[in-house]
Amino acid sequence: LYSGIAGPVAEEIVHRGMVLKGLQKHGKVFALILSSLLFGLGHINPVQICLAVPMYRQIQVLKTHFVAIFFSMLAGCIACALVILGLSWVFQLDPQIYHALQPKSITTAIAIGVAEEAGANSTITVAAVIFTGLIGAIGAKSFCRLLKITHPVAVGLACGNAAHAIGTSKALEFGEVEGAMSSLAIVTAGIMTVILVPIFA
Repeated sequence: LYSGIAGPVAEEIVHRGMVLKGLQKHGKVFALILSSLLFGLGHINPVQICLAVPMYRQIQVLKTHFVAIFFSMLAGCIACALVILGLSWVFQLDPQIYHALQPKSITTAIAIGVAEEAGANSTITVAAVIFTGLIGAIGAKSFCRLLKITHPVAVGLACGNAAHAIGTSKALEFGEVEGAMSSLAIVTAGIMTVILVPIFA
């Protein structure tokens, strides 16, 4: 529990809070680039580098299912955007909160940038990203069983698309193919969400 919640929260407070805000006196662009580099350097460790190994080993699976992977990722990102839009309309949420929730299913580093670009409160975004990841990781096995999702590629894509890095840690428990596809989903969902957010603004 502590490593799953306290670690990421502390990391965001240090990198996106203290470091980023401390460097902003030298210019926003400089602060963003330098804090991102420091964030990246802090993540060069064997555990995260190991995520690339299963993806490389499963390159043939990626080639075989490329079209299905692309369209399922696109459908997942559009579905997420529509759900947030619909719920925001039903509950009459403030536009700033709506924009803060839009990138809830992508990795925190990208989600913060997307939220700030939309003029939203990135603190709400960070909370939404962490909450989404935890719910996705906790419920991944049950959701897949309930919806009868059994194909390793589909399971991995669902975990990564819905619950980003925390979901990927769960996908790796299912198997190497699931972990590789989930790692791929994190990157793909981030790119697609950056493109889709202005459309659903």
